[in-house]
Amino acid sequence: MRARCAAEERVGQVTLQETQQAVHHALQAAAGVGLTLLPPKPDDSHTSFMWSSAHQALVQDVVDRQFRSGLRMRDLTLLLIDANDRLIDSYPLRGHTLGDGLRFYEERVGRMLVCPDGFDRDVVLTPKDEELEQIAGMYCDAAAILERLRAKHPTASPVRCWPHHFDIAVLITLPEERSIGVGFLGGDAQIPEPYWYVYVHPASENTMPPLSVGRWYAGAWMGAVLTGRNDAATAERFLGEAIATLQ
Repeated sequence: MRARCAAEERVGQVTLQETQQAVHHALQAAAGVGLTLLPPKPDDSHTSFMWSSAHQALVQDVVDRQFRSGLRMRDLTLLLIDANDRLIDSYPLRGHTLGDGLRFYEERVGRMLVCPDGFDRDVVLTPKDEELEQIAGMYCDAAAILERLRAKHPTASPVRCWPHHFDIAVLITLPEERSIGVGFLGGDAQIPEPYWYVYVHPASENTMPPLSVGRWYAGAWMGAVLTGRNDAATAERFLGEAIATLQ
């Protein structure tokens, strides 16, 4: 029975990863709007997204005081929103491709859009409804936690979701050209399950004391991680402890 439960858990995790990849792909259609039409910024924040409670979606900055793009994750629907935050049009991407999503925007903004590097325009996106709800819920909760964290740190950046890695994060500026990055990710090639991360730049060479929740990670990058589905109190405890240790 235990082996069967473990196998079922692994299967569930694999399918959630597949849906996460589908959402990540879909986000690139909306990201193409900012990449092509917003003024470039040195940190690439013109391609990034913010969480919109009104639309329950990730949305970009406004282009020319006219419109913005977005993705409602719970049903994998692309959004076109006007400067007054009213929905102009939408396009469900289920059963369609990244290329179809880019064409949806191109037909409405009158411009060819740049497709972000590293994403296949022709993969048909077929996520599962219940998993879309899970992923949307995780990013919504993460945005709220990060907004509360930002309020405690005057030097923290706005909460933004970065389409290349699909993490939602803040950057806390420290004295002496140091900074701490804090964010959430639904999973990636290094850590396939959902996780919170905290890292310091430049990286610390000190030996870190054990964390009461989460652990220190040394892989593709170095920092603290808290893996799996955790409640807000546990996540905030982890973030507070890791940030205090790295400051």
